[in-house]
Amino acid sequence: MDEIDRQLERDEPLLAAQIAIRKPTLIARGSCYNCEAPVTIGLYCDADCRVDHEKEQYALAQRPW
Repeated sequence: MDEIDRQLERDEPLLAAQIAIRKPTLIARGSCYNCEAPVTIGLYCDADCRVDHEKEQYALAQRPW
C-alpha cells in the first residue's frame, strides 16, 4: 500500500459524507427555473437565466437561517 492508497483510505469517509449531504439535482419540469418560460430541453431557457438562478440559489444558501 503506497501513500496514495493510504490517502484515499483516509478520504473515503469524508467523501461518502459529502455525497450523502449533497444538494439534490434539479429535474427538468418543462419551464425555466428562473423565469418560468417554456423549455423543451434542459432546465433553463438560456445561459443568462441559468447564471441568474445559480446566483440566487447561492445567495439563499448563504443566509444564516
